[in-house]
This record gives sequence, structure tokens and C-alpha cells, in this order.
Amino acid sequence: MQVARVHQLLRRLAQSAQAQKYIDISNQFRTFAASLFLYALYGHEVQGADDSIVILTQTLVANIQETFFPGAMLVNALPFLRHLPAWFPGAGFKRFANEQAKLVERMTTEPLETVKRNLFHEPYASSLAGRMLRENAEHDGGSKEQEEIIKHVLSVSYIGAWC
Repeated sequence: MQVARVHQLLRRLAQSAQAQKYIDISNQFRTFAASLFLYALYGHEVQGADDSIVILTQTLVANIQETFFPGAMLVNALPFLRHLPAWFPGAGFKRFANEQAKLVERMTTEPLETVKRNLFHEPYASSLAGRMLRENAEHDGGSKEQEEIIKHVLSVSYIGAWC
């Protein structure tokens, strides 16, 4: 699997070099890392930097990284502001947080739902998600609580590759 992903990375780098002078190498390597993790965890084949799960994760990570700078969100300096309603002037951080929560939910749910729909087809069946879901079904009778744990463990593993 890793050899195929390295070949894919080298092809993308060569195509980028032929098509333009500037090559965004960091984006190419990020896509490469994402393809390794997505395939191992979910059996998902990343076709390029425009893959929907890769774009979703890039957006989420970039948005969250912006909030870590001192002064980026007023609520970080004045924690009592978290009690303001979302419609209140200056409470844009609440709307931002709600938008990010929706992105997190999509990032954690969509790949696992794809595996569940294709549980007995390769490459999904041999992915970590496929094995964990089958084991959950066999041992716990398909426990929803265990499925939630699986969903979050896999998504944290994947997002950890980005940081």
C-alpha cells in the first residue's frame, strides 16, 4: 500500500512540475499523508488534493488553527463572553464554533458511513474501520455506544496525521 501511495505522490509531483513553475510541495505531502491514513483507517482511495474528505479536513484544521493565536477570539481573553447568545453583537465566535462543530461531525461520520455501506467490499472490508465494525457486530451485537467510540477513535487518528 505504501509503495503505491509513494508512486502516486511522485506522479502528482511530476504532473505539477510539468503544468506550472510553482509546486505546492507541502500540500502534496499533506495529501500523501492523508491518503495513507484514509486508506488504512477507512479503505478510502484519495484521488488527489481535491478529494472531498481531504478538503473538509484541510478546511477544519485551518479554521481551528486560526483560533489558537492570542487575540484571535475575544472569548479566549474574556471567558465570560461564552454565556452570550449567538445573535448578540460580538458573539460571532459562537457561530464560528457551531460551523466548526458541523464540519467535525461530517469529518467523523462520512468516512465511517461509507465503510458501513461497503462493509463486505474491498478495500473497505480490510480497513481498520471495517474490522472494528465487524468485530463490534459479532461481539456486542452492533452496540451504538461502541460504534460511537470507533467513530471518534478513527477520526482522532486521522486528524492527528494533519497536526
